[in-house]
Amino acid sequence: MEAHELIESAAKKVGSISELARQLEWDKGAIAGIKAGKRPLPAYRAAQLAKLLGRDEDAATWEALAQQAKGAEREYWLRKLQNSGSKIAVIAIAFLALFTTHLPRAEAANTSEFGGSALNIHYEQLWPSLPGQLLRLS
Repeated sequence: MEAHELIESAAKKVGSISELARQLEWDKGAIAGIKAGKRPLPAYRAAQLAKLLGRDEDAATWEALAQQAKGAEREYWLRKLQNSGSKIAVIAIAFLALFTTHLPRAEAANTSEFGGSALNIHYEQLWPSLPGQLLRLS
């Protein structure tokens, strides 16, 4: 996420740029310079904004460092950022697999003999062995 987007999202969450500056003990002029693209976003501030937004602080730090670096150093931070994304994806997939093995399925029930209609909802196990396989991997 770009620096100006992080700042805008955080300011929206807390109410204003002034409130963001107050909460993070950050100069409003520095925020304005970063938001305008005149100054780079310090890694520490990127982590603070990410934390405020409930996002990955490490990823925000590495992205800020990558944007300021050149050459091999930039590649290093981009690799860290890319690897963090794949770890997050694996965790998300594992979470979904563990907690969505029983999904609701709706069926219309024939209740014409009772003069109406109803919706019958029951749960179906989609991947019965997947949670066990994930647990065996750890």
